[in-house]
Amino acid sequence: KKKGKDIGDGLPRLLTSDEFHSQVVEHAKVAVEEELVQEEQCKQWDEQTEAMGLWKEVEAVQFERNWVQRQAFKDKLVTWEAEKCRIHWNQPKLGKLESCLPKP
Repeated sequence: KKKGKDIGDGLPRLLTSDEFHSQVVEHAKVAVEEELVQEEQCKQWDEQTEAMGLWKEVEAVQFERNWVQRQAFKDKLVTWEAEKCRIHWNQPKLGKLESCLPKP
């Protein structure tokens, strides 16, 4: 990758020649394009950060609901362990937990 130098070999050049002028124009175009790409990447990064923040909030709520369900199951299991000799009283099942949403 060029380091931004149009003349790098130390030899004298005619700075008004068409070849040098075209190199300067091309270098300026590339610099502008790189700046636009960088700005677009910053916008995408900001959008991704916002989406991840929202996802983390939803994930925390879902985790809390699953935790409550697990605690209720543990309470039922303790009760069942204490009185499991009763007829027709099967061991409680945890049930299906709420799955998390995929990351954005």
